[in-house]
Amino acid sequence: MSTEALSALRDTATRPGPTTGDGRNPAQLTLRGTENARHAIQAMALAPFLDGTQPYARTGRLHGLDGAPRWEVCAGRLVRQFTSEAVTVGLLEGPGWTATVARMTKGSSTHAEIAVTAGTEALAAEVLEGLTRAHEGKEPADHATVPIGFWHLSELGTAVRISRDTKAPRWDAIRQNYTAAARDRLDHLAALGPDGMDGAILLVHGPPGTGKTTALRALAQEWRDWCEFEYVLDPENLFSSSGYLLDTALNRGPEHSPWRALVLEDCDELLRSDAKRAAGQSMARLLNLSDGLLGQDSGTLLVMTTNEDVHRLHPAVTRPGRCMAQIEVGPLTPEEAARWRGGVTARGPGGPATLAELYARTREESGRPSLRHGTATAPVGMYM
Repeated sequence: MSTEALSALRDTATRPGPTTGDGRNPAQLTLRGTENARHAIQAMALAPFLDGTQPYARTGRLHGLDGAPRWEVCAGRLVRQFTSEAVTVGLLEGPGWTATVARMTKGSSTHAEIAVTAGTEALAAEVLEGLTRAHEGKEPADHATVPIGFWHLSELGTAVRISRDTKAPRWDAIRQNYTAAARDRLDHLAALGPDGMDGAILLVHGPPGTGKTTALRALAQEWRDWCEFEYVLDPENLFSSSGYLLDTALNRGPEHSPWRALVLEDCDELLRSDAKRAAGQSMARLLNLSDGLLGQDSGTLLVMTTNEDVHRLHPAVTRPGRCMAQIEVGPLTPEEAARWRGGVTARGPGGPATLAELYARTREESGRPSLRHGTATAPVGMYM
């Protein structure tokens, strides 16, 4: 139940209304100017609970739904419906029970919140189970995209966001592309839930062509149910404009996920050890968003990538407690590279190899055109 819906019934909870002959206190619905039909529906659903005719309540939450809503279930009927671009809310009534089903779509993902009140505890549980069976669904096993927001600061000084479904692999499908040390750390991150977040900065560093961006796309896939990924195209502007920073980090709609990951790539200048002297206020705002007053309980994770060596990074950024993890994504060892190639040792000089180099060698050895030879364009694979 949303805060707005509860506020619509605040008068009922704070001052007595007229009573009926059987002692019930009918709910009085008061809508404020900022509230709409959706809040009215959710508030109406609470009336039988507040007046005592249905004193038992149960709630549930579903993820990965597909298909259209199903209203005519459990001998109930749809009595009110609200639909907007991203939200559909239905008010259902049945023998001795009332329920709301709120389905919310974000990008290509749909989840639902179900609330049931009933005359008995057993009936509330039965109706919740029936509505859950009617609405639950599983995302396709080969689901390959996640919704990601892309931000930039316009010439007018306003924050602009464009959402796009972006290809994102499952972590298990690409973990062999990384060194053993990076795999261990990324295994841990991929398995995290919202309660496991400890720190406000995730730092991914390593030379170009080792797979940093692809690892982040995989995390977006694994965290899709509880963390929104937002890609900042101009990180140099993010911390120099307070309005842009507030819009990007804190301005969220009512259906937002518990966490938001702000992805800032190639932040070498901002993260170097001399950044506070060179970038001035930008570093101070970054630190304030991570664990200062601005960042308190914001559910914001700064995901930052750099090609710099970790020893050259600003110690305030890498401080334990502020930085939840530092992950070095480096070249594969000769042994790891051989396993990546299916046990085949590469021709040419040995030594560590980046994914970019391994893809290039594979193309050359298979006779496919190579960009290094100035011939036709060939796919470069996912290793950025």
